[in-house]
Amino acid sequence: MMNSVNIIGNLGSDPEIKTFDSGKRVARFSVAINTYSKKDDAEPVWVTCEAWNEAVDRLQKCNVLEGTQIAVTGMLALNSYTRTVGSQSFKQKKLYVKVLSFQVLGAPKSEEPAEDAADDAPMSEEAAEGSPKSEEPAEGAAELPRVGRARKRA
Repeated sequence: MMNSVNIIGNLGSDPEIKTFDSGKRVARFSVAINTYSKKDDAEPVWVTCEAWNEAVDRLQKCNVLEGTQIAVTGMLALNSYTRTVGSQSFKQKKLYVKVLSFQVLGAPKSEEPAEDAADDAPMSEEAAEGSPKSEEPAEGAAELPRVGRARKRA
């Protein structure tokens, strides 16, 4: 079985970063994922995420803050803990996404765009379509057999 999660959404708050005595670091944050329905009463789905060590450094380097649009790839994980209310203890489990990688898709709406936003500039038609196509294979490239639809036999 495969345990893989891909989500795109906006951070609900700044990541909470904690450093342990061992030197390991964790960042916890929640991502709001928009849901769509025919009615206008759709509520976002909130997903808790945890990033560790190098991913925490990248979160800080990319200045990921509340409202940042982010794509997260990770795996589902379960956190078990005991909660005490009065004299009673309850065992609880919380499902979260353990972040394996992420990509910042957009800055928070309240921030002004960066001056050198060359990455956000529209691409030319040639760049959008890719390099010009040629019927001839590039020099030194092996020619691949053509694959087509199977023909029905009569």
